[in-house]
Amino acid sequence: MSNLRKLFLGFALIATGLGSAMAQNPTIEIQDTSAAPGSQVTLDITFTAGTPDIASIQYFIAPPTGLTLGDLQCDPDPAYPLELFSSCATAPVPNDDALQLLVGPDTTPAALNLSTGRVATLTFTVPATAQPGDTFTFMLEERSGGCFDTTGANATCDTLEGVVTVTAVALECTLNITTAAPLSFMMSPQTLTASLENAGNGDCTGITPTVTGTGYALDAGTTTCTATLTPTGTCDIGITFSGTLGDAGELSVASNDADSPDLLALTSVPANGGGECSLEVTTPTFTMSPQTLSATVNNTGDADCTGITPTVTGAGYAQDAATTTCTATLAPTGTCDIGITFSGTLGDAGQLSVASNDPNTPTVGQLASTAAPPVAIPTLSQWSMILVGAVLAMLAMFGLRRKEG
Repeated sequence: MSNLRKLFLGFALIATGLGSAMAQNPTIEIQDTSAAPGSQVTLDITFTAGTPDIASIQYFIAPPTGLTLGDLQCDPDPAYPLELFSSCATAPVPNDDALQLLVGPDTTPAALNLSTGRVATLTFTVPATAQPGDTFTFMLEERSGGCFDTTGANATCDTLEGVVTVTAVALECTLNITTAAPLSFMMSPQTLTASLENAGNGDCTGITPTVTGTGYALDAGTTTCTATLTPTGTCDIGITFSGTLGDAGELSVASNDADSPDLLALTSVPANGGGECSLEVTTPTFTMSPQTLSATVNNTGDADCTGITPTVTGAGYAQDAATTTCTATLAPTGTCDIGITFSGTLGDAGQLSVASNDPNTPTVGQLASTAAPPVAIPTLSQWSMILVGAVLAMLAMFGLRRKEG
């Protein structure tokens, strides 16, 4: 053999050796993770392509020690290539103690090679009684399956089991008052409730509500909270107000929450919202003398208008009690009338002034009187036109009757 042929043969052997060393088996893997007691965990089941090409897989996943098949939820990944089917469900007898993972083409094993990616997910809840350091191992068992190449023959796949390691977690109370602040009382007496929740993962203990403020007190009849509130738990604290509207108070709830106490402002306001009176006046125009008309008063504010006192000024103008409906108080959105009589000379002006608790008091409206426009009298030429029209109409009617006769 020539030296040149030996050299080429040496290169070929080296290349073959490198190719064998670099070839990687396909891999089925359940990802490892860590979790706290009582938490929900989702594990990815992934496939990584290698040599040889894999057309389908069939594996069995039995529940780890401490869990049952009913504790597991297995879902195919909807993003896996649509040409493939994948399922993860309770295996048929005699393997019904496990989940069966099937991934492959819709038809024969040779139709399509598997793609690298997540094929399914496993979800379960770590038992609340699990201790830090406990592990839950999810094993991929071949049993009567495994990996199959494009000819339908068994092929070698590396399998990596998933290990869930339970981690230590500090149990904490996180107490929240979920009622929006402030808690507003609209009347006296009135009883309302403030709601609490434990958003933490540990018990809230030593729960002690305190109410301060004149007229405010705890109401045992509507209080459901006790000294302890478990995680995700809710309860109510009843509060009664029997003071004067306008008084303020505060609810304070002590507990083992690191941010204790939790506070809630308490307020009391009139039913109308405690805003302001705002009066508007619409006045009439008089067209004869004497004449009685009404001015309209509106409360466009969000609080009662009180102390309403109308005053009418101007020659010939006076208030008319019989047609006045306004009293000293007008509620929000309310309207009423103030009767006004005019008995002066047309053309005279006057004024209506309404005092109240409106910040811009008094509210003023102007009064006016004006003569009605004179009746128009036809001129001589207009009378002539009217007479001609009447005669023509009569002649037309006479002619129509003769034709009918």
